[in-house]
Amino acid sequence: MTKRRTRKIVAAAATAAALSLGLGTAPAMAWPAHPWEATSPHYTSREKANAVAATAKRDGVRTVIQVIGRHNIEVEYANGFANRHPADKVCSQVKAKGLPCMVEQEGHGVPTGWGRG
Repeated sequence: MTKRRTRKIVAAAATAAALSLGLGTAPAMAWPAHPWEATSPHYTSREKANAVAATAKRDGVRTVIQVIGRHNIEVEYANGFANRHPADKVCSQVKAKGLPCMVEQEGHGVPTGWGRG
C-alpha cells in the first residue's frame, strides 16, 4: 500500500469517526427548563386569541398560539429566552404596535411552533 493511499484511508476513517461522534455539526439550541416568553394575557376563548394573533400577524409580528386549557389560551410573540431582557425587548416592540404583551416564564412547555423539537 502506498503512503498516499494510507493517508487517504486514515483521513476517511478520521472523518467518519468525527461525524459519528457529532463533531463538526451545528450545536443544538440549549433551551432553559423554564424559558422567558413575551406573550399576550391569557384568553378564555380561542376566538379572542385568534383575533389578537391575526392583528399581530398583520402588523408583522410572528405568533404561536398555546392552548393551555379549554379556557386558558395565550398568543406568544416569542419564547425560549434564557433571561428576561430579550423578552422585555420583544414586548416593547409589540406594545409599540398597540398589542397587549407581558413577560413571564414558560410554565406549560414551549410550543412546537417555536422550532423546539
